[in-house]
Amino acid sequence: MNLPRHLSSALALVLLPGALVSCDALKRKIGGGGATASLAFTASNVDLASMDLSRIGDFKIDDANCTLSSEELIASCGNGGEVLAFKLAKQADGSPIAVYVARSIHVPAHMVLTIHGKNPVALIALDTIDVRGSVVAAATGDSAVAGGHPPAKKENAQGAGAGGGSAATATTAGGGAGYCGKGGAGGSEVGKPGAVTAHAGVAYGTASLIPLLGGSAGGALASGAGGAGGGAIELIAKTSITIAPGGVVHAGGGGGEFGGETSGQEAAGGGSGGSILIEAPDVIVAGTLAANGGGGGGGTSNHTPSGANATGNATPAAGGVAEGISAGGNGSAAARIDGSNGSASPSKTAGGGGGGAGRIRINTKLGVAVLTTATLSPAATTTCTTQGKLAAAN
Repeated sequence: MNLPRHLSSALALVLLPGALVSCDALKRKIGGGGATASLAFTASNVDLASMDLSRIGDFKIDDANCTLSSEELIASCGNGGEVLAFKLAKQADGSPIAVYVARSIHVPAHMVLTIHGKNPVALIALDTIDVRGSVVAAATGDSAVAGGHPPAKKENAQGAGAGGGSAATATTAGGGAGYCGKGGAGGSEVGKPGAVTAHAGVAYGTASLIPLLGGSAGGALASGAGGAGGGAIELIAKTSITIAPGGVVHAGGGGGEFGGETSGQEAAGGGSGGSILIEAPDVIVAGTLAANGGGGGGGTSNHTPSGANATGNATPAAGGVAEGISAGGNGSAAARIDGSNGSASPSKTAGGGGGGAGRIRINTKLGVAVLTTATLSPAATTTCTTQGKLAAAN
């Protein structure tokens, strides 16, 4: 029998007179979504302080194009607005992070949850997180989300972020951005006087992902933008997190723009991958975690596309190329953590460098996640994907 909320609470008082508590108070006491609920460990970068959790519930994605804002409580699908608690918090370094809390989070197969807004985001469940579809915090071209750095909005500029790709010059294309992996160098025009030694975005950040940081942007060209850095996302659950077969968490970088037809219009570099941090006592990954770099732009706009955006798998984002003319460098993927260098062809503008790899971190009770049939990109054999133990509760 379904009773109105106020009648359900009143009935609890009648049935449990000695307890002198309502149903809502009971929930709070036992940690079933109430205001005093805890995780039983100390999560990285976030906490539940000052959050009213008395009305949280199960958040199930029921739309193939669901979005979640990282700036305010806005969920475009399902019952998100009713069952999610939200706050904007500060990490230890003072940088912002958006925090969402639900009782459980479920992303069914073929459903996609895309993060919008400028801040890194943490999704917390006081029970379980189950991803069978996709969670996306990835850049698209020069558009950044979830803490990824957008490119500078001016000509021939270094990409934004600590690993921003080097600026393009009159003879050298923009460099790819770095994060854990280095960005690829932009190509230099063949035989042009004044061509500089190419360089690219450097590595930065920590393996622990404390604080949680997004990727950096590729270097800009004379008339277009470098690729944006991938976003930063943290999944936290009190009990367990499962990334099932077919499930994907994607925080890749954006592709850099193509160059022009004349000298001085060099291509732009790709953005670096972002970051994925997963924390729960038990973690099973049978799907994909991907934080790859974007491809560098091709050297000429003559039938040459921009560099490809990173994808949620272990395949590198292709640099822009047509007919073998001044190809952009590929983005990082799998065991290759650095972006590839852009190339140059006689009498053509040069290609931009590819973006470097982001970071993946998994923290569990024992320090070892179950990675059966998992696809990790960057690969688990690299320094860009690491595991550790959960921090003890305060």
